[in-house]
Parts: sequence; structure tokens; C-alpha cells
Amino acid sequence: MDFDSLSHPLATGLLAGILLLAAFLWQRRMYRRHVRKVFLMLDAIENNDTSLHFSEKERGTDARLVNRTLNRISQILHQVRRETAQQEKYYELIMNCVDTGIVVLNDSGAVYQKNNTALH
Repeated sequence: MDFDSLSHPLATGLLAGILLLAAFLWQRRMYRRHVRKVFLMLDAIENNDTSLHFSEKERGTDARLVNRTLNRISQILHQVRRETAQQEKYYELIMNCVDTGIVVLNDSGAVYQKNNTALH
């Protein structure tokens, strides 16, 4: 056996190991970026921040897909909030048209809703 026949498989194995390590580190980096984006979105939701928008023009296809998905989730949640607010206003109007006093309490016993008749 000569030295060239031994070094070639070692070099190939070393190169494959380096490429595998680089791929692993790149995957870990992308995973962390996506996790940070999800946490950022959850923080925005908790703070009722509806202005959050992720760029859908990133280089990687996966990054664009994640950003597009997070933007869709944000839009859906914003729409649900808007519809819920409209329903609450509608029920408040109905409650104020009733001649009977109505008081709605939450689980803690605090007043959640009341109509004008109940205030009198």
C-alpha cells in the first residue's frame, strides 16, 4: 500500500466530516433564528402589538416560508380580535336597549359588563 491510497480516503472522510459539521451548525443557526421569530411574535401578541411584520423577501426559501406563515398567523389573530371587539360592541348595544339592569361578573367576582339600567 502506498501513501496516496491511504491519504485519499482520509481526506475524503475529513472533508465529509467538515461538511457535516458545517451543515449541522447552519441548521442549528436557522432553527434558533426561527425560534426567536416565534418568540418575538408571541411577545407582540401578548402586548397587543399588531404592527409586527416579518420580511417575506429573505434569501432562503425556508426563511420566506416561516416569515409568510408567521405573518398569516398574525393577520388571523388580528382579524379575530377585530371581530371579537365588534361582537362585544354589538352585545353592549343590545344590553343597553334592555329595560332590565344587567351586570356580568368575571370569575373573580369583578364587574365585567353592565348596562345603563343597572347603573341607575
